[in-house]
Amino acid sequence: MSSPSRSTRRFGACSWPECEEKWSVLRCSRCKRAHYCCKEHQALHWKSGHRDECNASYAQDVNSASALARRCLLLPSGLQTAGSSERDIEKKKHVHVKKGLKDSLSQQRKICQDLNSRLRQIESAMAERRRRSRREDEEEGGRGRGRGGGG
Repeated sequence: MSSPSRSTRRFGACSWPECEEKWSVLRCSRCKRAHYCCKEHQALHWKSGHRDECNASYAQDVNSASALARRCLLLPSGLQTAGSSERDIEKKKHVHVKKGLKDSLSQQRKICQDLNSRLRQIESAMAERRRRSRREDEEEGGRGRGRGGGG
């Protein structure tokens, strides 16, 4: 039996309090904790208070130790000074996180482009060496036949 496709994946009961549906096929794309049986219930739940719950859980996830550690790998080193308090880092992070992430992604893209360029150069050099090697083998084979056949 094949596994269910993405569109038929089922979660738990609908998070809209007035719904009695036991299965849901949608979930909140931000917090991933609330599940819904239909878009209407998702919209109603958002307007009735899930927005606040979602923002709180999202902020908690974003500021978790593992998320901060991952972000430190991406942020420019100027934001990671040893004397900075956590509050100072939070302020700088809030202001610079987008720019830092964009800069990091830009640097990573440049590195990937440079590596791909170098890879193409290496592949080209290897192909040229193989062609030379084949030519040399063919020339040696031709010379060897000429010497052996004349005696």
